[in-house]
Amino acid sequence: MPALLPRHARAIPQRGGSSLTALVLGGAVVLLAALLYVTLSGPSDPQDPLPEVPDPGQQVVQTSPDGEPLEAGTLEIREGGPLPGLGPLEVSLHYLGQEGDTQLRQERPGRLEGVIYGPDGKGLADARVEILRGPQTGTAVIADAEGRYLFPEVIPGTHFFRIRSSRTPDAGRMQRVLSKAQTRRDFFVGQALTIQLRVRGHEGKALAGAELDFDFGVKKVKTDDKGVALVESVAAGRRVVVGIEAAGHVPVRYELNLFPQMQNGEVIDLPPLPQGGRLRGKVASWPGGPLPTVTLVPQGTTMSPYLYQWERWQDLPTSREGSFRFDNLPTTELLNVRVAHPWGPCEPRSRSVRPGVSAAATVQFLIREDKAQVSGVVKQDNGQVLPGATLTLQAARPAAVLEALYPGLTDSPLSVPLPQPAALRREVRSDQNGAFRFALGDHPQGTGHMLLTASAKGRETIRREVRTVGQEFSLVLREEALAASLALTRSDGGPIPPAKWLLEGKFQTLDNGRLEGLPQGNYHVVVRRGDLELLRLPAFAVGGQAALDLARF
Repeated sequence: MPALLPRHARAIPQRGGSSLTALVLGGAVVLLAALLYVTLSGPSDPQDPLPEVPDPGQQVVQTSPDGEPLEAGTLEIREGGPLPGLGPLEVSLHYLGQEGDTQLRQERPGRLEGVIYGPDGKGLADARVEILRGPQTGTAVIADAEGRYLFPEVIPGTHFFRIRSSRTPDAGRMQRVLSKAQTRRDFFVGQALTIQLRVRGHEGKALAGAELDFDFGVKKVKTDDKGVALVESVAAGRRVVVGIEAAGHVPVRYELNLFPQMQNGEVIDLPPLPQGGRLRGKVASWPGGPLPTVTLVPQGTTMSPYLYQWERWQDLPTSREGSFRFDNLPTTELLNVRVAHPWGPCEPRSRSVRPGVSAAATVQFLIREDKAQVSGVVKQDNGQVLPGATLTLQAARPAAVLEALYPGLTDSPLSVPLPQPAALRREVRSDQNGAFRFALGDHPQGTGHMLLTASAKGRETIRREVRTVGQEFSLVLREEALAASLALTRSDGGPIPPAKWLLEGKFQTLDNGRLEGLPQGNYHVVVRRGDLELLRLPAFAVGGQAALDLARF
Protein backbone atom coordinates (compact mmCIF):
# COMPACT_ATOMS: atom_id res chain seq x y z
CA MET A 1 0.00 0.00 0.00
CA PRO A 2 2.72 2.54 0.83
CA ALA A 3 4.26 1.83 -2.59
CA LEU A 4 1.22 3.49 -4.22
CA LEU A 5 1.85 6.82 -2.52
CA PRO A 6 3.66 9.50 -4.48
CA ARG A 7 7.18 10.13 -3.36
CA HIS A 8 6.29 13.69 -2.33
CA ALA A 9 3.20 12.69 -0.33
CA ARG A 10 3.24 13.69 3.28
CA ALA A 11 0.84 13.94 6.14
CA ILE A 12 -1.10 17.24 6.24
CA PRO A 13 -2.09 18.28 9.74
CA GLN A 14 -5.83 18.94 10.05
CA ARG A 15 -7.50 20.98 12.77
CA GLY A 16 -9.30 18.61 15.14
CA GLY A 17 -7.78 15.49 13.45
CA SER A 18 -4.56 13.56 13.35
CA SER A 19 -1.80 13.12 10.81
CA LEU A 20 -2.51 9.40 10.73
CA THR A 21 -6.11 9.98 9.67
CA ALA A 22 -5.02 12.22 6.80
CA LEU A 23 -2.46 9.66 5.69
CA VAL A 24 -4.97 6.81 5.63
CA LEU A 25 -7.52 8.86 3.66
CA GLY A 26 -4.91 9.96 1.18
CA GLY A 27 -3.80 6.39 0.62
CA ALA A 28 -7.37 5.25 0.02
CA VAL A 29 -7.91 7.88 -2.65
CA VAL A 30 -4.72 6.93 -4.45
CA LEU A 31 -5.61 3.23 -4.28
CA LEU A 32 -9.03 3.94 -5.84
CA ALA A 33 -7.38 5.88 -8.67
CA ALA A 34 -4.98 3.03 -9.33
CA LEU A 35 -7.75 0.44 -9.47
CA LEU A 36 -9.71 2.62 -11.94
CA TYR A 37 -6.62 2.95 -14.11
CA VAL A 38 -6.11 -0.80 -14.21
CA THR A 39 -9.76 -1.45 -14.93
CA LEU A 40 -9.99 1.10 -17.78
CA SER A 41 -6.66 0.26 -19.39
CA GLY A 42 -7.17 -3.52 -19.48
CA PRO A 43 -4.84 -6.30 -18.32
CA SER A 44 -1.17 -5.58 -18.09
CA ASP A 45 1.96 -7.58 -17.65
CA PRO A 46 2.28 -8.29 -13.91
CA GLN A 47 6.02 -7.86 -14.29
CA ASP A 48 5.58 -4.23 -15.48
CA PRO A 49 6.41 -1.82 -12.73
CA LEU A 50 3.74 0.67 -11.73
CA PRO A 51 4.28 4.11 -13.28
CA GLU A 52 5.72 6.73 -11.06
CA VAL A 53 3.96 10.02 -10.53
CA PRO A 54 6.40 12.73 -11.69
CA ASP A 55 7.71 15.44 -9.48
CA PRO A 56 5.92 18.79 -9.99
CA GLY A 57 9.14 20.41 -11.07
CA GLN A 58 9.95 17.71 -13.61
CA GLN A 59 9.09 18.43 -17.29
CA VAL A 60 6.99 15.66 -18.81
CA VAL A 61 6.88 15.03 -22.55
CA GLN A 62 3.61 13.36 -23.47
CA THR A 63 3.70 10.95 -26.37
CA SER A 64 1.14 9.44 -28.72
CA PRO A 65 0.55 5.66 -28.83
CA ASP A 66 3.23 5.36 -31.56
CA GLY A 67 5.76 7.19 -29.42
CA GLU A 68 5.74 10.52 -31.26
CA PRO A 69 5.72 13.60 -29.00
CA LEU A 70 2.48 15.61 -28.85
CA GLU A 71 2.45 19.39 -29.41
CA ALA A 72 1.24 21.68 -26.65
CA GLY A 73 -2.56 22.10 -26.64
CA THR A 74 -4.25 25.44 -27.46
CA LEU A 75 -7.53 26.92 -26.23
CA GLU A 76 -9.71 27.16 -29.35
CA ILE A 77 -12.53 29.76 -29.44
CA ARG A 78 -15.67 28.43 -31.00
CA GLU A 79 -16.86 30.24 -34.15
CA GLY A 80 -20.01 32.34 -33.97
CA GLY A 81 -23.20 30.57 -34.87
CA PRO A 82 -25.42 31.26 -37.87
CA LEU A 83 -27.10 34.65 -38.11
CA PRO A 84 -30.78 34.67 -37.17
CA GLY A 85 -33.43 34.74 -39.88
CA LEU A 86 -33.81 32.88 -43.15
CA GLY A 87 -32.54 33.46 -46.66
CA PRO A 88 -29.95 35.94 -47.97
CA LEU A 89 -29.05 39.21 -46.28
CA GLU A 90 -30.29 42.52 -47.66
CA VAL A 91 -28.02 45.52 -47.05
CA SER A 92 -29.70 48.87 -47.76
CA LEU A 93 -27.63 52.09 -47.92
CA HIS A 94 -28.73 55.74 -48.15
CA TYR A 95 -26.10 58.45 -48.54
CA LEU A 96 -26.47 61.27 -45.99
CA GLY A 97 -23.64 63.50 -47.20
CA GLN A 98 -20.51 64.83 -45.57
CA GLU A 99 -20.11 68.00 -43.48
CA GLY A 100 -16.36 68.06 -43.05
CA ASP A 101 -15.16 68.22 -39.46
CA THR A 102 -18.12 66.89 -37.49
CA GLN A 103 -16.65 68.24 -34.25
CA LEU A 104 -17.44 71.81 -35.36
CA ARG A 105 -21.17 71.98 -35.88
CA GLN A 106 -23.88 74.58 -36.08
CA GLU A 107 -26.14 74.94 -33.08
CA ARG A 108 -29.62 73.83 -34.17
CA PRO A 109 -31.97 73.80 -31.17
CA GLY A 110 -35.07 72.53 -32.98
CA ARG A 111 -36.19 68.90 -32.95
CA LEU A 112 -38.74 67.31 -35.30
CA GLU A 113 -40.07 63.78 -35.02
CA GLY A 114 -43.09 61.72 -35.92
CA VAL A 115 -44.33 58.78 -37.94
CA ILE A 116 -44.69 58.42 -41.71
CA TYR A 117 -47.84 56.45 -42.50
CA GLY A 118 -48.30 54.59 -45.77
CA PRO A 119 -51.43 53.70 -47.79
CA ASP A 120 -52.30 50.81 -45.43
CA GLY A 121 -52.28 53.06 -42.39
CA LYS A 122 -49.10 51.45 -41.07
CA GLY A 123 -45.68 53.00 -40.63
CA LEU A 124 -43.82 53.42 -43.91
CA ALA A 125 -40.58 51.56 -43.22
CA ASP A 126 -37.33 53.02 -44.56
CA ALA A 127 -38.96 56.12 -46.04
CA ARG A 128 -36.42 58.86 -46.71
CA VAL A 129 -37.24 62.40 -45.50
CA GLU A 130 -35.09 65.21 -46.91
CA ILE A 131 -35.11 68.96 -46.23
CA LEU A 132 -35.56 71.07 -49.37
CA ARG A 133 -34.16 74.59 -49.68
CA GLY A 134 -32.90 76.83 -46.91
CA PRO A 135 -29.79 76.57 -44.70
CA GLN A 136 -30.20 72.81 -44.19
CA THR A 137 -30.84 71.83 -47.81
CA GLY A 138 -30.08 68.15 -48.38
CA THR A 139 -30.21 67.07 -44.73
CA ALA A 140 -31.97 63.69 -44.70
CA VAL A 141 -33.04 60.94 -42.30
CA ILE A 142 -34.46 57.45 -42.82
CA ALA A 143 -37.53 56.15 -41.01
CA ASP A 144 -37.22 52.93 -39.03
CA ALA A 145 -39.19 49.71 -39.50
CA GLU A 146 -42.26 51.28 -37.84
CA GLY A 147 -42.08 54.47 -39.91
CA ARG A 148 -40.67 56.62 -37.10
CA TYR A 149 -38.34 59.42 -38.16
CA LEU A 150 -36.29 61.98 -36.23
CA PHE A 151 -34.47 65.20 -37.11
CA PRO A 152 -32.57 65.79 -33.84
CA GLU A 153 -31.01 69.13 -34.86
CA VAL A 154 -33.10 71.57 -36.89
CA ILE A 155 -32.90 75.35 -37.21
CA PRO A 156 -36.24 76.68 -35.90
CA GLY A 157 -38.59 77.98 -38.58
CA THR A 158 -40.51 76.68 -41.59
CA HIS A 159 -38.96 73.85 -43.62
CA PHE A 160 -39.97 72.02 -46.79
CA PHE A 161 -39.61 68.23 -46.97
CA ARG A 162 -39.49 65.56 -49.66
CA ILE A 163 -40.66 62.04 -48.67
CA ARG A 164 -39.52 59.12 -50.81
CA SER A 165 -40.37 55.44 -50.56
CA SER A 166 -40.39 52.47 -52.93
CA ARG A 167 -44.03 51.84 -51.93
CA THR A 168 -45.52 55.28 -52.62
CA PRO A 169 -45.16 58.22 -55.02
CA ASP A 170 -42.82 61.02 -53.91
CA ALA A 171 -44.55 63.52 -51.65
CA GLY A 172 -43.79 67.06 -50.44
CA ARG A 173 -44.77 68.47 -47.07
CA MET A 174 -44.02 71.61 -45.05
CA GLN A 175 -43.73 72.10 -41.31
CA ARG A 176 -42.73 74.83 -38.88
CA VAL A 177 -40.22 73.67 -36.25
CA LEU A 178 -40.42 75.37 -32.86
CA SER A 179 -37.40 76.87 -31.15
CA LYS A 180 -38.18 76.16 -27.50
CA ALA A 181 -40.17 72.94 -27.65
CA GLN A 182 -40.13 69.59 -29.38
CA THR A 183 -42.13 69.56 -32.63
CA ARG A 184 -44.10 66.49 -33.64
CA ARG A 185 -45.61 65.93 -37.08
CA ASP A 186 -46.94 62.73 -38.58
CA PHE A 187 -46.83 62.58 -42.37
CA PHE A 188 -49.44 60.64 -44.35
CA VAL A 189 -48.49 59.39 -47.82
CA GLY A 190 -51.33 57.47 -49.39
CA GLN A 191 -52.09 55.83 -52.71
CA ALA A 192 -51.93 57.69 -56.01
CA LEU A 193 -55.04 59.73 -56.83
CA THR A 194 -56.41 61.53 -59.89
CA ILE A 195 -58.02 64.90 -59.11
CA GLN A 196 -59.29 68.02 -60.90
CA LEU A 197 -58.69 71.59 -59.68
CA ARG A 198 -60.13 74.85 -60.97
CA VAL A 199 -58.01 78.04 -60.79
CA ARG A 200 -59.49 81.55 -60.94
CA GLY A 201 -57.88 84.96 -61.16
CA HIS A 202 -58.32 87.97 -58.85
CA GLU A 203 -61.43 89.00 -60.80
CA GLY A 204 -63.02 85.58 -60.22
CA LYS A 205 -62.68 84.39 -63.82
CA ALA A 206 -61.21 81.01 -64.84
CA LEU A 207 -57.48 81.21 -65.59
CA ALA A 208 -56.13 79.30 -68.57
CA GLY A 209 -52.45 78.39 -68.63
CA ALA A 210 -51.93 78.62 -64.86
CA GLU A 211 -49.20 76.24 -63.72
CA LEU A 212 -49.77 73.89 -60.77
CA ASP A 213 -46.81 72.40 -58.93
CA PHE A 214 -47.48 69.42 -56.67
CA ASP A 215 -45.20 68.31 -53.85
CA PHE A 216 -42.44 70.84 -54.64
CA GLY A 217 -41.76 69.81 -58.21
CA VAL A 218 -42.82 66.17 -58.21
CA LYS A 219 -45.57 66.87 -60.76
CA LYS A 220 -46.43 69.94 -62.83
CA VAL A 221 -49.56 70.51 -64.93
CA LYS A 222 -51.35 73.50 -66.53
CA THR A 223 -55.00 74.53 -66.55
CA ASP A 224 -57.09 74.26 -69.73
CA ASP A 225 -59.32 76.92 -71.31
CA LYS A 226 -61.83 76.43 -68.50
CA GLY A 227 -59.20 76.91 -65.82
CA VAL A 228 -59.30 73.22 -64.88
CA ALA A 229 -56.19 71.08 -64.33
CA LEU A 230 -56.34 67.29 -64.46
CA VAL A 231 -53.72 65.89 -62.10
CA GLU A 232 -52.83 62.18 -62.08
CA SER A 233 -50.77 60.12 -59.65
CA VAL A 234 -50.83 62.53 -56.73
CA ALA A 235 -50.00 60.87 -53.39
CA ALA A 236 -53.03 61.09 -51.11
CA GLY A 237 -52.67 62.44 -47.60
CA ARG A 238 -53.20 65.29 -45.21
CA ARG A 239 -51.91 68.74 -46.14
CA VAL A 240 -50.80 67.85 -49.67
CA VAL A 241 -48.83 70.84 -50.99
CA VAL A 242 -49.82 72.43 -54.32
CA GLY A 243 -48.29 75.63 -55.68
CA ILE A 244 -50.00 77.85 -58.27
CA GLU A 245 -48.41 80.43 -60.58
CA ALA A 246 -50.14 82.62 -63.17
CA ALA A 247 -49.16 85.82 -64.98
CA GLY A 248 -50.15 88.98 -63.10
CA HIS A 249 -50.86 87.10 -59.87
CA VAL A 250 -48.90 86.35 -56.72
CA PRO A 251 -47.50 82.77 -56.64
CA VAL A 252 -49.27 81.00 -53.79
CA ARG A 253 -49.58 77.50 -52.42
CA TYR A 254 -52.23 75.54 -50.60
CA GLU A 255 -52.26 72.52 -48.32
CA LEU A 256 -55.09 70.19 -49.36
CA ASN A 257 -56.54 67.19 -47.56
CA LEU A 258 -56.82 64.51 -50.24
CA PHE A 259 -58.09 61.01 -49.46
CA PRO A 260 -59.46 58.21 -51.68
CA GLN A 261 -62.88 58.32 -50.02
CA MET A 262 -63.18 61.99 -50.98
CA GLN A 263 -62.93 61.22 -54.69
CA ASN A 264 -66.26 61.76 -56.41
CA GLY A 265 -65.11 63.04 -59.80
CA GLU A 266 -66.07 66.64 -59.03
CA VAL A 267 -63.78 69.60 -59.68
CA ILE A 268 -62.22 71.19 -56.60
CA ASP A 269 -62.53 74.99 -56.70
CA LEU A 270 -59.61 76.97 -55.30
CA PRO A 271 -59.87 80.56 -53.96
CA PRO A 272 -59.16 83.36 -56.48
CA LEU A 273 -55.48 84.23 -56.82
CA PRO A 274 -54.35 87.64 -55.44
CA GLN A 275 -53.18 90.32 -57.84
CA GLY A 276 -49.44 90.96 -57.83
CA GLY A 277 -47.40 94.13 -57.26
CA ARG A 278 -43.97 95.28 -58.43
CA LEU A 279 -40.69 96.36 -56.89
CA ARG A 280 -37.61 97.84 -58.55
CA GLY A 281 -34.21 98.43 -57.01
CA LYS A 282 -30.52 99.05 -57.61
CA VAL A 283 -27.24 98.52 -55.83
CA ALA A 284 -25.33 101.66 -56.79
CA SER A 285 -21.89 100.16 -56.12
CA TRP A 286 -20.08 97.28 -54.43
CA PRO A 287 -16.39 96.34 -53.93
CA GLY A 288 -16.06 93.96 -56.89
CA GLY A 289 -16.15 90.20 -56.60
CA PRO A 290 -19.44 88.30 -56.92
CA LEU A 291 -22.78 90.00 -57.58
CA PRO A 292 -24.84 91.23 -54.63
CA THR A 293 -27.88 89.14 -53.67
CA VAL A 294 -31.36 90.34 -52.68
CA THR A 295 -33.81 88.74 -50.23
CA LEU A 296 -37.41 89.67 -49.45
CA VAL A 297 -39.31 88.51 -46.37
CA PRO A 298 -42.48 89.89 -44.76
CA GLN A 299 -41.90 92.60 -42.19
CA GLY A 300 -44.29 91.17 -39.61
CA THR A 301 -46.15 87.99 -38.78
CA THR A 302 -49.60 89.11 -39.96
CA MET A 303 -51.84 86.21 -40.87
CA SER A 304 -52.85 86.03 -44.52
CA PRO A 305 -55.51 83.98 -46.35
CA TYR A 306 -52.74 82.83 -48.70
CA LEU A 307 -49.49 80.93 -48.35
CA TYR A 308 -47.13 82.94 -50.52
CA GLN A 309 -44.15 81.30 -52.21
CA TRP A 310 -41.59 83.43 -50.42
CA GLU A 311 -38.65 81.30 -51.55
CA ARG A 312 -39.04 82.80 -55.04
CA TRP A 313 -37.67 86.10 -53.68
CA GLN A 314 -34.74 84.89 -51.58
CA ASP A 315 -31.00 85.10 -52.27
CA LEU A 316 -31.37 86.28 -55.88
CA PRO A 317 -28.37 87.95 -57.62
CA THR A 318 -28.63 91.40 -59.16
CA SER A 319 -27.79 92.11 -62.77
CA ARG A 320 -24.23 93.03 -63.72
CA GLU A 321 -25.28 96.66 -63.41
CA GLY A 322 -26.59 96.05 -59.89
CA SER A 323 -30.27 96.41 -60.74
CA PHE A 324 -33.07 94.05 -59.71
CA ARG A 325 -36.82 93.78 -60.25
CA PHE A 326 -39.56 91.66 -58.74
CA ASP A 327 -43.01 91.18 -60.22
CA ASN A 328 -46.13 89.57 -58.80
CA LEU A 329 -45.29 90.39 -55.19
CA PRO A 330 -47.88 90.36 -52.37
CA THR A 331 -49.37 93.84 -52.03
CA THR A 332 -50.94 93.12 -48.65
CA GLU A 333 -47.56 92.72 -46.94
CA LEU A 334 -44.93 95.22 -45.83
CA LEU A 335 -41.69 93.70 -47.10
CA ASN A 336 -38.23 93.71 -45.57
CA VAL A 337 -35.67 94.12 -48.40
CA ARG A 338 -32.04 93.20 -47.69
CA VAL A 339 -28.97 93.15 -49.95
CA ALA A 340 -25.91 91.06 -49.10
CA HIS A 341 -22.32 90.70 -50.32
CA PRO A 342 -19.41 88.65 -48.93
CA TRP A 343 -16.94 91.58 -48.96
CA GLY A 344 -18.84 94.25 -47.11
CA PRO A 345 -22.05 95.38 -45.36
CA CYS A 346 -24.92 97.14 -47.09
CA GLU A 347 -26.15 100.67 -46.49
CA PRO A 348 -28.87 100.92 -45.39
CA ARG A 349 -29.03 97.55 -43.67
CA SER A 350 -32.59 97.02 -44.92
CA ARG A 351 -35.59 98.84 -46.35
CA SER A 352 -39.28 98.33 -45.64
CA VAL A 353 -41.56 98.79 -48.64
CA ARG A 354 -45.01 97.82 -49.88
CA PRO A 355 -45.05 96.73 -53.57
CA GLY A 356 -47.14 98.84 -55.93
CA VAL A 357 -49.78 97.63 -58.37
CA SER A 358 -50.06 100.53 -60.80
CA ALA A 359 -46.51 101.83 -60.24
CA ALA A 360 -43.52 99.87 -58.97
CA ALA A 361 -42.02 100.70 -55.59
CA THR A 362 -38.29 101.55 -55.75
CA VAL A 363 -35.35 101.08 -53.38
CA GLN A 364 -31.59 101.73 -53.60
CA PHE A 365 -28.56 100.37 -51.73
CA LEU A 366 -24.79 100.83 -51.48
CA ILE A 367 -22.21 98.24 -50.39
CA ARG A 368 -18.91 99.39 -48.88
CA GLU A 369 -15.82 97.27 -48.49
CA ASP A 370 -15.35 96.28 -44.88
CA LYS A 371 -11.99 96.19 -43.12
CA ALA A 372 -13.35 93.74 -40.57
CA GLN A 373 -12.39 90.62 -42.49
CA VAL A 374 -11.35 87.01 -42.28
CA SER A 375 -8.86 85.97 -44.95
CA GLY A 376 -6.37 83.31 -45.88
CA VAL A 377 -4.95 81.03 -48.55
CA VAL A 378 -5.84 77.49 -49.65
CA LYS A 379 -3.03 75.09 -50.54
CA GLN A 380 -2.61 71.52 -51.74
CA ASP A 381 -0.79 68.98 -49.62
CA ASN A 382 2.30 69.43 -51.83
CA GLY A 383 2.49 73.11 -50.85
CA GLN A 384 1.15 74.59 -54.09
CA VAL A 385 -1.74 77.06 -53.96
CA LEU A 386 -5.21 75.77 -54.80
CA PRO A 387 -7.37 78.13 -56.89
CA GLY A 388 -11.09 77.53 -57.29
CA ALA A 389 -11.66 75.99 -53.85
CA THR A 390 -15.06 76.70 -52.28
CA LEU A 391 -14.97 78.62 -49.00
CA THR A 392 -18.09 79.06 -46.86
CA LEU A 393 -18.43 81.10 -43.70
CA GLN A 394 -21.45 80.08 -41.63
CA ALA A 395 -22.91 81.30 -38.37
CA ALA A 396 -22.47 78.79 -35.55
CA ARG A 397 -25.83 79.92 -34.13
CA PRO A 398 -28.05 80.45 -37.19
CA ALA A 399 -31.29 80.80 -35.21
CA ALA A 400 -29.81 83.69 -33.22
CA VAL A 401 -28.68 85.43 -36.44
CA LEU A 402 -32.08 85.04 -38.12
CA GLU A 403 -33.88 86.33 -35.03
CA ALA A 404 -31.60 89.37 -34.94
CA LEU A 405 -32.16 90.16 -38.63
CA TYR A 406 -35.83 89.15 -38.91
CA PRO A 407 -37.46 89.35 -35.46
CA GLY A 408 -40.16 86.74 -35.02
CA LEU A 409 -39.43 84.94 -38.28
CA THR A 410 -38.33 81.62 -36.74
CA ASP A 411 -41.53 81.43 -34.68
CA SER A 412 -43.79 82.91 -37.34
CA PRO A 413 -46.86 80.92 -38.44
CA LEU A 414 -46.27 82.17 -41.99
CA SER A 415 -45.03 79.72 -44.61
CA VAL A 416 -41.75 81.59 -45.04
CA PRO A 417 -38.87 79.15 -45.59
CA LEU A 418 -35.71 80.18 -43.82
CA PRO A 419 -33.59 82.60 -45.92
CA GLN A 420 -29.79 82.60 -46.06
CA PRO A 421 -28.60 86.19 -45.56
CA ALA A 422 -24.87 86.88 -45.77
CA ALA A 423 -24.64 87.04 -41.99
CA LEU A 424 -25.87 83.45 -41.93
CA ARG A 425 -23.83 82.05 -44.79
CA ARG A 426 -21.26 83.51 -47.19
CA GLU A 427 -19.54 81.69 -50.01
CA VAL A 428 -16.55 82.60 -52.18
CA ARG A 429 -13.94 80.78 -54.26
CA SER A 430 -10.19 81.05 -53.84
CA ASP A 431 -8.54 83.16 -56.55
CA GLN A 432 -5.63 82.20 -58.82
CA ASN A 433 -3.26 82.68 -55.89
CA GLY A 434 -5.40 80.50 -53.61
CA ALA A 435 -6.43 83.57 -51.59
CA PHE A 436 -9.87 84.32 -50.15
CA ARG A 437 -11.52 86.88 -47.86
CA PHE A 438 -14.81 87.50 -46.10
CA ALA A 439 -16.27 90.64 -44.55
CA LEU A 440 -17.90 90.42 -41.12
CA GLY A 441 -19.20 93.95 -40.64
CA ASP A 442 -22.87 92.93 -40.87
CA HIS A 443 -22.62 90.00 -38.47
CA PRO A 444 -25.07 90.80 -35.61
CA GLN A 445 -23.41 91.36 -32.27
CA GLY A 446 -24.07 88.72 -29.62
CA THR A 447 -25.03 85.96 -32.05
CA GLY A 448 -21.95 83.78 -31.61
CA HIS A 449 -18.91 82.84 -33.65
CA MET A 450 -18.51 81.59 -37.24
CA LEU A 451 -17.44 78.35 -38.91
CA LEU A 452 -15.11 78.40 -41.92
CA THR A 453 -15.33 75.43 -44.33
CA ALA A 454 -13.02 74.73 -47.28
CA SER A 455 -13.72 72.12 -49.95
CA ALA A 456 -12.61 71.19 -53.45
CA LYS A 457 -13.33 68.33 -55.81
CA GLY A 458 -11.14 65.32 -55.05
CA ARG A 459 -9.93 66.76 -51.75
CA GLU A 460 -10.87 66.35 -48.11
CA THR A 461 -13.18 68.97 -46.62
CA ILE A 462 -11.90 70.81 -43.54
CA ARG A 463 -13.56 73.20 -41.08
CA ARG A 464 -12.15 75.84 -38.73
CA GLU A 465 -13.58 78.02 -35.97
CA VAL A 466 -13.58 81.82 -36.40
CA ARG A 467 -13.96 83.82 -33.20
CA THR A 468 -12.09 87.06 -33.87
CA VAL A 469 -11.98 89.56 -36.70
CA GLY A 470 -8.73 89.75 -38.67
CA GLN A 471 -7.86 86.06 -38.47
CA GLU A 472 -5.76 84.68 -41.32
CA PHE A 473 -5.88 81.01 -42.21
CA SER A 474 -3.58 78.71 -44.14
CA LEU A 475 -5.79 75.80 -45.17
CA VAL A 476 -4.28 72.61 -46.60
CA LEU A 477 -6.69 70.35 -48.48
CA ARG A 478 -5.27 66.87 -48.76
CA GLU A 479 -6.03 64.63 -51.69
CA GLU A 480 -9.05 62.47 -51.08
CA ALA A 481 -9.25 58.77 -51.82
CA LEU A 482 -10.92 58.25 -55.18
CA ALA A 483 -13.67 56.12 -53.70
CA ALA A 484 -14.65 54.21 -50.61
CA SER A 485 -15.84 50.63 -50.34
CA LEU A 486 -17.87 48.58 -47.89
CA ALA A 487 -18.02 44.87 -47.04
CA LEU A 488 -19.58 42.60 -44.43
CA THR A 489 -17.42 40.89 -41.83
CA ARG A 490 -17.70 38.91 -38.61
CA SER A 491 -14.96 39.31 -36.03
CA ASP A 492 -16.17 36.10 -34.33
CA GLY A 493 -15.40 34.07 -37.46
CA GLY A 494 -19.00 33.02 -37.97
CA PRO A 495 -20.55 32.40 -41.41
CA ILE A 496 -21.97 35.26 -43.48
CA PRO A 497 -24.88 34.34 -45.78
CA PRO A 498 -25.02 35.66 -49.35
CA ALA A 499 -26.05 39.31 -49.45
CA LYS A 500 -27.98 41.62 -51.77
CA TRP A 501 -26.91 45.28 -51.69
CA LEU A 502 -29.15 48.27 -52.37
CA LEU A 503 -27.84 51.82 -52.74
CA GLU A 504 -30.63 54.42 -52.72
CA GLY A 505 -33.09 51.57 -53.40
CA LYS A 506 -31.23 50.20 -56.45
CA PHE A 507 -29.49 46.80 -56.51
CA GLN A 508 -25.70 46.92 -56.82
CA THR A 509 -23.07 44.54 -58.20
CA LEU A 510 -20.22 43.61 -55.85
CA ASP A 511 -16.54 43.37 -56.71
CA ASN A 512 -14.74 40.63 -54.73
CA GLY A 513 -17.35 40.79 -51.99
CA ARG A 514 -17.10 44.58 -51.58
CA LEU A 515 -19.36 47.37 -52.75
CA GLU A 516 -16.90 49.66 -54.51
CA GLY A 517 -17.04 53.25 -55.72
CA LEU A 518 -18.98 54.73 -52.80
CA PRO A 519 -18.68 58.46 -52.01
CA GLN A 520 -16.96 59.00 -48.69
CA GLY A 521 -19.29 60.24 -45.99
CA ASN A 522 -22.14 59.14 -43.73
CA TYR A 523 -24.68 56.46 -44.65
CA HIS A 524 -27.90 55.23 -43.15
CA VAL A 525 -27.51 51.44 -43.08
CA VAL A 526 -30.13 48.72 -42.58
CA VAL A 527 -29.29 45.00 -42.67
CA ARG A 528 -32.17 42.50 -42.88
CA ARG A 529 -32.54 38.78 -43.25
CA GLY A 530 -36.00 37.82 -44.42
CA ASP A 531 -38.48 39.68 -42.22
CA LEU A 532 -35.94 40.15 -39.43
CA GLU A 533 -33.97 43.40 -39.06
CA LEU A 534 -30.45 42.62 -37.84
CA LEU A 535 -28.81 46.03 -37.85
CA ARG A 536 -29.77 49.71 -38.21
CA LEU A 537 -27.17 52.49 -38.12
CA PRO A 538 -28.54 56.06 -38.48
CA ALA A 539 -25.15 57.48 -39.52
CA PHE A 540 -22.30 55.09 -40.40
CA ALA A 541 -19.08 56.73 -41.62
CA VAL A 542 -17.66 55.11 -44.76
CA GLY A 543 -14.13 56.00 -45.81
CA GLY A 544 -11.43 53.89 -47.45
CA GLN A 545 -12.17 50.17 -47.09
CA ALA A 546 -14.88 50.12 -44.44
CA ALA A 547 -16.57 47.01 -43.01
CA LEU A 548 -19.79 46.23 -41.15
CA ASP A 549 -19.21 43.79 -38.30
CA LEU A 550 -22.11 41.37 -37.81
CA ALA A 551 -20.52 39.54 -34.88
CA ARG A 552 -23.04 40.88 -32.36
CA PHE A 553 -25.84 38.69 -33.72
